[in-house]
Amino acid sequence: MKNNQLRAAISAVLGTVVWNAAHVASAQEGAQTAGLEEIVVTATRREQDLQEVPVSIVAMTGDTLELHGLDSLEDVGNAIPNINIQGGGLGTYGTRFTVRGLPNIGVYVDGVWQVGTSGFLLQEFVDVDRIEVLRGPQGTTYGRDAVGGAIRIWTRAPSDEFGGTLTGTVGTHDRRDLKAVIDVPLNDNLLTKWTLASLYRDGHIQGLAVNQDFGETDQDVYRGDIVWTPSDNFSARLTVSNDNLVMTDAHIHQAVFDTAHIPGDRNGIPFDVPCGAPGTATACINNAGVIAPQFYGLAVEGARLRPPELGGPVELGIDAVTPENYVSGYPGGKVGRWENRSSATLPNHIRHEQTTLDINWDITDSISIQFLSAMTEQLHDVNVDWDELDYDLGSDMQRRTLELFSEEIQIQGGRDRFTWLAGLYYWDQTRWARDARFALDEFRTLEGDEGPRLLFEDAFRSQRCQNLRNPETNPLNLRTCESVAASVLRQYAYDRLTLAEQDGWAVFGESTISLTDRMDLTLGVRHHDQKNASYRLRIVPGVSVPRPRTANMLHEPGDIYAGEFLPSTEARPNPRRVQFDQTTYKAALQMQFNDDIMGYLSYSEGFDSGGISSTTTSIGVTLFPYEPQIIENTEIGLRSDLMGGRMRFNATVFASDWLNIQNAGVVRDPGTGEELPQLVTTNVGRASADGVELELTFLPTDGLTFNVNLGFLNTSYDDIAEGTFSLDETTEFAQAPDMTYNIGVQHVADFANGGTLTSRVDYSYTDQFWRSLPFLRMDWLGPKNGGPIPPSFDESGDWGTLNARFVYAPPEGDWEVAFFGTNLTNEYMLNAGFIHQIWGFDFAAVSRPREAGVSLRINF
Repeated sequence: MKNNQLRAAISAVLGTVVWNAAHVASAQEGAQTAGLEEIVVTATRREQDLQEVPVSIVAMTGDTLELHGLDSLEDVGNAIPNINIQGGGLGTYGTRFTVRGLPNIGVYVDGVWQVGTSGFLLQEFVDVDRIEVLRGPQGTTYGRDAVGGAIRIWTRAPSDEFGGTLTGTVGTHDRRDLKAVIDVPLNDNLLTKWTLASLYRDGHIQGLAVNQDFGETDQDVYRGDIVWTPSDNFSARLTVSNDNLVMTDAHIHQAVFDTAHIPGDRNGIPFDVPCGAPGTATACINNAGVIAPQFYGLAVEGARLRPPELGGPVELGIDAVTPENYVSGYPGGKVGRWENRSSATLPNHIRHEQTTLDINWDITDSISIQFLSAMTEQLHDVNVDWDELDYDLGSDMQRRTLELFSEEIQIQGGRDRFTWLAGLYYWDQTRWARDARFALDEFRTLEGDEGPRLLFEDAFRSQRCQNLRNPETNPLNLRTCESVAASVLRQYAYDRLTLAEQDGWAVFGESTISLTDRMDLTLGVRHHDQKNASYRLRIVPGVSVPRPRTANMLHEPGDIYAGEFLPSTEARPNPRRVQFDQTTYKAALQMQFNDDIMGYLSYSEGFDSGGISSTTTSIGVTLFPYEPQIIENTEIGLRSDLMGGRMRFNATVFASDWLNIQNAGVVRDPGTGEELPQLVTTNVGRASADGVELELTFLPTDGLTFNVNLGFLNTSYDDIAEGTFSLDETTEFAQAPDMTYNIGVQHVADFANGGTLTSRVDYSYTDQFWRSLPFLRMDWLGPKNGGPIPPSFDESGDWGTLNARFVYAPPEGDWEVAFFGTNLTNEYMLNAGFIHQIWGFDFAAVSRPREAGVSLRINF
């Protein structure tokens, strides 16, 4: 929605609803709230009724998540308006979050900021107490800044009574889940909880090239939780958790295009002017005469033309990379909609380990202090089959170790008309990365082989390659097959070892002043100081573990991170260091109009770190620092409980400015003052996001509940530096659907014997959105840049999912059985990947299809 009339209409409707709601509430002032339950959140680091917090929050208990059929963060992203949670560009093992179209969302588990989110998309919730989703910048009450918003996940604390639950679930795609939770209080002051879970689902994309289904997940969770309360004013909670996920990506080819030549938008220069001509060098997106996947089909054609003296002609018996041969669900093609032809067989392994010590001490009746210490380690071993073909065109093997130590100290106090909070946060993190890339292995002589399985010489005999060598049939001066092949073999394959270190500190705080009995003013500030250093290392033969022969071979044992630090030079400093600091602010004015309705106006800021780009100029390698990018958010909110507590209506109107956007842009040579032909990361301008969020819950009878949640979003790039790569005023943000909504109905039937049957149905809709950055999109490779992709080709979204759950509990309450279905509309939801001009593939992944199951829980 990119027109002011629609925004004005939404604002007018909202204003009318707010005015009417206020008058209804005024007429019933003093009525008791009876019906909808109070939701307690800790968004401001103290327990509050959700309806009293001047922040846009969606909070759901663990039981509510289960009843709605939300098993993972991916499900949460599909159900909550203006929240989008997808896999990363490499696949579903990664996780990318946006709130209101803005990136860099902070994820916290039991109050601890998560240094990495690999695996978070698909990991199933286990013994979760609640989830709080906060929209807009958060930083003046948290240790780490959360730019676009925050997702806070809380596990259940130990109970003071012995007991537990044992839950078993079976379902389609051989789903087999077993969860066991037991509370064991050792005495009145020492409580423990022990959690074990084994969660398995088979894949939902059938492999045609290998005997494997893709999309399989196998998760094991171990958690120990101890709470010690030696006195009424002191408690310490120690939590040790280990979450292991083994999974394969449900990748498919959504599209295959010939993107060998995309001239790009060259400020009016005709598309038929060669990209190498003066004034066009920086504008050409792709100037190749052939792209790497096409060499397979060209080799087939050339082998048939191989002369007898070279052993020809030869029929290779392989397929060319075309939509008919590899696109899933292509009409009349070889691959079905829920199938692929990937040759990948190595699963991804992701492990999260976290140890948390949370100490709370009430020093006096009005002052308390919290110490939150955490050690977090994430290990991931990921195989990315970029091509998703039955060839070894290109794949990566990534092995990473990421460690974080964090310490947060918060002290808060006050009473009556003045409360305050102050915090100090310190962190130190280290990441080792070993990345190996395999490319066009069929055209290489691999160890143990007599020669390559396919020959570039065969491809060079093809008609296309011959035409590229002839100026008459190649008037645009596109690169020849020989030139492309040489660069592909030289540049695509590598084995890299890097080390990245980061440490920093932050001070932050908020204070709330009661100006009157009904009006509060909250002021907050945060100062963030951070240092980054990155190192390049050399792989040492005989010391470093060697790269496997192919991506599908298991790693050899040994230290994969052993290597030698490369020497530092003026041109290539090692390490490369960057330091930055930033101060951000928050202010909120809150008005309690009566007991049932509250409104607020707030302003908050968030920021992403800066960095340094480098490129070669007339004076040598030059470093180009770029500044942090800032989010400024203004918000007006209404929170109301009406009709004696049977209707809850909340509304939020927001407007966010995105300043100093970091993107690939144009810089000038410091020696000559001229624009450089290379694009580097720099600050390129500003953008904006604004919209509305509406939440309505209605309880017409004690056993029947309706809810409607809607989100409207408008995003635009408003002021972009000239020559900026991939951005203009028509570009939409990534993962920013214009409209999202959820409609649900729940009914509780009471039986004569005391048993209950709870029935719930939810429908959620997500509008069309782009999965990735602007230059990795379908429209970037379409008509606007002279590319081959049709203008109507959408990347993702425009889907509606239906979930249903029916739960029977007997009067004794010692067990319950549930029958459920998810994605009953069987939507085909692309949840990861991107399209890139280098290969012309829409490298996509697909969420799970329609599924059903039954769950039995035993309470003891």
